[in-house]
Amino acid sequence: MSLPVWALLSTLALFYLTTTGLLYWASFHGPSRTWIAGFRDVEGPVFGAAALLFAMLTGFVASDVWQRNDTAGRMVASEAEALVALQDLARAAGVDNAALHARIRDYAGLVVSEEWPSMAAGRAAPQAEQALQALLHEALDARYAAGGPLVQRTMLDQVLKVRSLRAARLVISGERTNELKWGAVIALSVLTQIGIALMHLEKRLPQLAALTIFSVAAFIGLGMVALQESPFEYPLQVSAEPIGQVLQIVPDG
Repeated sequence: MSLPVWALLSTLALFYLTTTGLLYWASFHGPSRTWIAGFRDVEGPVFGAAALLFAMLTGFVASDVWQRNDTAGRMVASEAEALVALQDLARAAGVDNAALHARIRDYAGLVVSEEWPSMAAGRAAPQAEQALQALLHEALDARYAAGGPLVQRTMLDQVLKVRSLRAARLVISGERTNELKWGAVIALSVLTQIGIALMHLEKRLPQLAALTIFSVAAFIGLGMVALQESPFEYPLQVSAEPIGQVLQIVPDG
């Protein structure tokens, strides 16, 4: 799962190409073909259990991955909303100023330009952390108390909310589905291939066609899930657009 996209898909394709070729060869050309031919009378539904379990477990893994992506998207949107709310609150209280704008814009800009590329590797950007600290110090400035203690407290709450959402975003960027789950999915897919091969021992082309169709379907399904394994990795990464829009909403100066 830590491989680059092209390497991951190539490995998955090579794996299913190899298993399909080996099963076909063993069924009709291998030294054990006579022994394997003895399984011709095994009923097909016996092997359907493996296919059913493969489909169910793949669905569970896909659900975990997509839920993580949805959560990441909501966190990014909430982080952007908190930044805009901070500026709106200061404006409504009459304590809005260029220094606050600059701190918000600095943080949003560094998240988009520096932290987003770093999160593909599960890392944070130190520059974004420094900008967030500067934003926190700005919110603590005594001049915001002019709007009243409740205003400054609410502003601090918004900055701390941004901090909490950023921390959660960074945690998600480094999360991966348990390797045991992926191992179980792959093992069940191979068992399903074996079942398909044993159900088509009479003729070569039908077996090859059935194995190929299942292998392509498994490659497409698992490949799609694997591409979304990390919400902040190319090519299906969560967009930084909500935070980027903060730069358009908060004035420069």
